[in-house]
Amino acid sequence: MDDKCISCDREGTDEHELIEFFMFFSPFDDEERGTGCFYCESCYEDGQADDGTFFCDGCARTISDSRGHLTHSRWVNNGVVCLRCVHETLREEGVAAYPDMLQELFIDGRLFGIFFNRGELEAEGWIGAPGFTDTLIKGEEGAKALGHTARSLHEGGQMIIIGYENLSIMGDEGYVTLYSKDQEGS
Repeated sequence: MDDKCISCDREGTDEHELIEFFMFFSPFDDEERGTGCFYCESCYEDGQADDGTFFCDGCARTISDSRGHLTHSRWVNNGVVCLRCVHETLREEGVAAYPDMLQELFIDGRLFGIFFNRGELEAEGWIGAPGFTDTLIKGEEGAKALGHTARSLHEGGQMIIIGYENLSIMGDEGYVTLYSKDQEGS
């Protein structure tokens, strides 16, 4: 164990024990792990240990902000949720679970999605929409066309999700699949 607080250099003693910061390094981790960073109680309670992390409003876990270029969170429904929560919610309820994202898809062609395992989706009954399966979306026109098809499927009683297949590093173009599935009970 370190003998000083990583933030303020206060030495740990029997009376002032240092606290190791634990977090989930990925939203898909099942167990949190120690970071190897120790803090005095004051710095820990002030939140200085939380630097580079976020608190997921969906699963109530402290998770690392990112790993390389992939951000581990999304701002939806006026809160921050991890990719695991987004992944699970989309598979259960479709984009309609996030009303703001659904409207942005229909109106602006903003493609709110995530990377999925295609085989898992197909096993759950999700089907790629004709004309939008592993399709290159480049520019506003293609995104709005996908949004129009998504709206038609949604208005026809289908749940919809967008699966990213691969995206450019800038996120301004890439291959996506528009999936649809009958709503439960319909």
